[in-house]
Amino acid sequence: MQAHKENKNLFVLLVNDNQKSKHIFSKLYKEKALMKRLNQEYISILVNVNYKTTYPIELYYTTQFPTMFIANAKLELMLSDPMYDINMLKKELKRLLK
Repeated sequence: MQAHKENKNLFVLLVNDNQKSKHIFSKLYKEKALMKRLNQEYISILVNVNYKTTYPIELYYTTQFPTMFIANAKLELMLSDPMYDINMLKKELKRLLK
């Protein structure tokens, strides 16, 4: 796994086909400084629940889309509570990257 090779944790963006998911996806990737920080510290994974049949058990409990998580790649544990917007993500990154 790439995250193990680079010794990075995972940033998971869990989406479906709703408009909120499309909006956060486009908004997130337009935020250059945020994307640079994510790419430096994490391996990013996009999961569309409409097209993926298996994923970690914690994600099965997600009922709000889009949702973002930070996960430990080695232990496969969530390092953050679910985040539902970019402001929540920014706050969580500040907390995790102190």
